Amino acid sequence: MNKKMISSAIFVACYSPSALVFSEVVHKGINVSSEINIGALKVSDRDIAPWAFDIESNVDGLFILNDELKIKYQLGVNATRAANDNETDGSTWALGSPSDVTDENVYIRNAKIIMITDYGSLVVAPRTVSGQWMQVYGDLDTFEYNRFHSQSGNISFFNQAEQTEDLFAYSTPKFGGFQFGTSIVATNENNGVDGDVWTNRLTYRNGGLYLAASHTIMQAEALPTNRDYKRSAFAVSYDAGMFKFASVYEMDRDHPSGDFDVYGINLQFKPNEDWTLNAAYVEKDHDTNDTLDKDGAVLGVKRHFGDSVMLFAETGQYSGAPDNIAIGVSLKF
Repeated sequence: MNKKMISSAIFVACYSPSALVFSEVVHKGINVSSEINIGALKVSDRDIAPWAFDIESNVDGLFILNDELKIKYQLGVNATRAANDNETDGSTWALGSPSDVTDENVYIRNAKIIMITDYGSLVVAPRTVSGQWMQVYGDLDTFEYNRFHSQSGNISFFNQAEQTEDLFAYSTPKFGGFQFGTSIVATNENNGVDGDVWTNRLTYRNGGLYLAASHTIMQAEALPTNRDYKRSAFAVSYDAGMFKFASVYEMDRDHPSGDFDVYGINLQFKPNEDWTLNAAYVEKDHDTNDTLDKDGAVLGVKRHFGDSVMLFAETGQYSGAPDNIAIGVSLKF
């Protein structure tokens, strides 16, 4: 079913008669952007030390083949984990290879092509930041270190990854604020299953209101169990200008560690363009394995100097995970 949907999307997007009529190809780019986010981190019993929260450079651009077919490309490299003395036991975490937490090399974070048509967009990505994370969990993800996704060490709460590999994805055009997306991910190219992970997502935006719902199935062949693992997530946020509220509820069923639920809320206060205050609470509740339960509260403040320079300080206080204090400066150029 999932392979048929993706194949149909490729055919409609790329092989409609109007899409095959080309004029002079126009190239917009190359655009280059970088971020250096460095400061200091104190985690529980670990001594305070300098820490890189994000070191990344991206290039992107757009080829316009005709009015109905455009091809966007993005390539990004990240050196965050390579710059840090990261603890592999999970007590600290840093952006790095999504498939190997011990890999401390500079790595490719983004390598993707997006084909944009009047019938929707197709993404082909050996490596990419997760669109699922951004569109469902993104309004909750407002801190520099305390980010809660599945690749954030011992302060991981939600089981959704922030970055992924080997992705095919399709999203429809927006209709009245609604947009539907579907994707498949290959986590193992040698298990006889073309799409190990299949996700469907529906989002809706109307003014300051944003709603998102998603359902993910990981095939049993990609797991150490004989059952498919299923994850559903629901997000609600509302932006009133000075105040913003965001919440996410995630239900995980037939996970190898057992069934569990996760929910988080985030309150943001932005009195002006210079300051942002965020407070968040997150909790993970296992049905049968109480030793994996945990919760935490995070408080953060940011001082903005335009769009390019930001100072920040935040602290995460947890039950069942190490506490932390993070301070730093982010430079974008």
